[in-house]
Amino acid sequence: MFGEQSSHRLSSTTSFRQRLEFRPGSGDLGTLTTFDAGLATAISGAWTLNTGVTVRHASKVPVGRKTTDALLTVGFGYKY
Repeated sequence: MFGEQSSHRLSSTTSFRQRLEFRPGSGDLGTLTTFDAGLATAISGAWTLNTGVTVRHASKVPVGRKTTDALLTVGFGYKY
């Protein structure tokens, strides 16, 4: 497995994180590549806006399945 990840403070209210993984496969499994990223921003008081994206790619999948999947998430958080 190969990969890297990092977290960055873009400002006093915003942070960014990302992670990339590559898993070389053998036999029936194939290779798997995953990228995750997220952005968190304080918007008012204890409220935060969180966004994220995940992209996964598999080289060998069952017939009828896509090789690449993507997911976008958006949410609000409250710190108490």
